[in-house]
Amino acid sequence: MTKQFDASKAAKILALVLGSPSAGERASARHMLIRMLGAHSIAGRDLLLHHYLDRGAAGVERVNDLLHPLWTGEDDAAREQHRAFVERRLIRWRLGWSDLVERLRVGSSDAAAWCWLLDDTGTALVVTEEISVSILDQISYLIGQYVALDADQLTVATLWAAHTHLYSFYMCSPRLAVCGPMNNIGKTTMFDVLSRLVLRPWRAASASEAALYSDTDGSYITMLIDEMHYAELRGRRAAILHAGYRQGTPVRLAKRSIDVFCAAAFGFIGSCLTPELQSRSLFIQMRRDSRQLRRFDLGDTADLDATYQRLCDFAANVRLDRDPQLPPELQRDSRWADNARPLVAIADTAGEQWGEAARKALVNLILLHQSEHPNAILINHLHQIFAERGYPTAMWSDDIVVALCAHEDWPWSEYRGPAGKFQPRRLRQTDLAVMLHQFDARIRPRSVRIGERTAKGYRLDQLDTQFRAYCTDYRPRKSEAA
Repeated sequence: MTKQFDASKAAKILALVLGSPSAGERASARHMLIRMLGAHSIAGRDLLLHHYLDRGAAGVERVNDLLHPLWTGEDDAAREQHRAFVERRLIRWRLGWSDLVERLRVGSSDAAAWCWLLDDTGTALVVTEEISVSILDQISYLIGQYVALDADQLTVATLWAAHTHLYSFYMCSPRLAVCGPMNNIGKTTMFDVLSRLVLRPWRAASASEAALYSDTDGSYITMLIDEMHYAELRGRRAAILHAGYRQGTPVRLAKRSIDVFCAAAFGFIGSCLTPELQSRSLFIQMRRDSRQLRRFDLGDTADLDATYQRLCDFAANVRLDRDPQLPPELQRDSRWADNARPLVAIADTAGEQWGEAARKALVNLILLHQSEHPNAILINHLHQIFAERGYPTAMWSDDIVVALCAHEDWPWSEYRGPAGKFQPRRLRQTDLAVMLHQFDARIRPRSVRIGERTAKGYRLDQLDTQFRAYCTDYRPRKSEAA
């Protein structure tokens, strides 16, 4: 006796065929579905019409024609290409594969349920006026209506929003750090606007390690975390946020590898990011402004939604330069170049004016907020001390510490340790030795004779390589010991 076809079981298998992020799992589920259909003499193209959709409803035949190649197509490459086509239409309407499966499960056969799939106009929402400006101009205009930013900040915010649709083409996705000195300065409004423009927005006020693992695993979301100043950035949580900046840097958990690469923006008051996140971020410092700005309302986002869909179409068709020409200032540091590269490439697609504006804005913001790791600060300050004395051949450790602490605007008279968590105290010679040893194991305090006195200190030739690498204004000259 032939068993009756189990439509519920077939729907579960179909959910894997359509929605699994793993190509291998999709292929395995497809073979299982084909075997199940064959056992009941059901043609793959008839599955939806016989068991899930009303054949007589308007547009259902076309829905079936667009969906059945996802499991009936024999050529793997053609099937994946068709899947990408369907996925683009899902994304333009802020839908996912789970939404498609749910429509099939409940048997939605009215045209409204499938308008996202049947739309061929290139924009699914009606824009009330003819738009002749570039997509970047349109995004910039809308962000500027809601949030008070200067020209450089607005340029970077615009390009970052666009990059969330395209960051998978590049090795790195720069983080956007939206910060300010206090509340009520537009930080949350910035995230409201971005959530209507970015690809696959994943918004949260805080996130557990488990959520970061499960929700970022190969899903290419855009993480929008507000109130970051309440988060404890340490351990695995910090590791996930650090690793997610770069492709090919998974997090290992038990016996599986989790792909945490994604775009991310953080909102916070004051300063709370780790030095590693600071170096991976583009900073937008918010401020209060007397201008009358537009109030964000979830019931009034038609122009943002239309721009989002236009941005999806732009991302599907644009051709980007993987290695655009960067300003010399940004080529000094590989991290700065990695942060700028995708944004400059996107700006260049909109013409020379946008390309120039992007390079100028990135130079200004990156140099203004360049990473302030304690070791980077130390080597530059140490170089300045040697430079002020005409680059002596050697200096004693106690003289170096006294000189570092003598500058009131430097942090060494109130040093809080490498992680900034200790009670403030003056820098010690042992602290200096530990920090310099991290640059090169050969840098250690040695006995230095200057005049009639011999004490522990450092010779210029020990520090020469580090000065050349980290200090752009290093100009060594031969001199006597200080």
